Amino acid sequence: MRVRSPSRLLFTEAIAVPDSTLDLVRVALLVAGEDDPDTAASEAYRQFDRFKADLPDDFAGREPRVQLEILVAYLHGAQGFHGNHDNYYDPRNSLFTQVVARRTGIPLTLALLYMEAARRCGVTLLPIGLPGHLMIRHSIDQDLYLDPFSGDLLDTAGCLQRVFGLSAEMHVPTELLEPLQPRPFLLRLLTNLKGAYLRSDPPQLDRALAAAERILLLYPDTLSELRDCGLLRLQLGQRTAALTDLDRYCARAQHADDFATVLQQTQSLYLELSLQN
Repeated sequence: MRVRSPSRLLFTEAIAVPDSTLDLVRVALLVAGEDDPDTAASEAYRQFDRFKADLPDDFAGREPRVQLEILVAYLHGAQGFHGNHDNYYDPRNSLFTQVVARRTGIPLTLALLYMEAARRCGVTLLPIGLPGHLMIRHSIDQDLYLDPFSGDLLDTAGCLQRVFGLSAEMHVPTELLEPLQPRPFLLRLLTNLKGAYLRSDPPQLDRALAAAERILLLYPDTLSELRDCGLLRLQLGQRTAALTDLDRYCARAQHADDFATVLQQTQSLYLELSLQN
């Protein structure tokens, strides 16, 4: 039986709650703690304590636009947090401990930073999960957005224009502007992390597998992740475990486009293992 890391066990416990009580920062730090055990989560919490101490005492009483202007001036300006343009797909951009320590990341992890800094001062910012680029919207002013990657303040039209192009406002479904709930937010975090590991040179298959396993803990019925777990285990030489995952996938995914291909791989693997016994 494979030994689970303490961070994985704590992750499993932390997500076993309703979305309304799920602590995004804690879970993001647990994700990072499994992959980056040498960077302490406690330092991230200390940073957040400093943020609250440095921001104005009357921050929550300011106008929404002023609040975001203060946040950007402090986090993007004084503290130097910025989007990682040079190495966007570096896995560290999705590890929250590394984002806080290195002061760079991708829109999602930088958004979490802004959201937590604001939350500690009594202000709620909402993650808006537009395709390929997560934005932040103020909870009071529905036409006030922040691009955490650049630090730009935008209205709704400017936000959609940045992500989709000039005519986006006429074509984007309104549901895309609904705030991401905690569990889908974490799904996006882990999907980004998995993709970054697979893009690495060479690919970090073991860590991509760990990300896929945690996605399955969040969403146990995600057949594509079950398949990917099996295929990654196969590449890593974990053939018995791979067969278990792929067999489960084939039993539940008869209508999937890749069913025939995966079934053939599963049957070949079963025959190979049978001949060895």
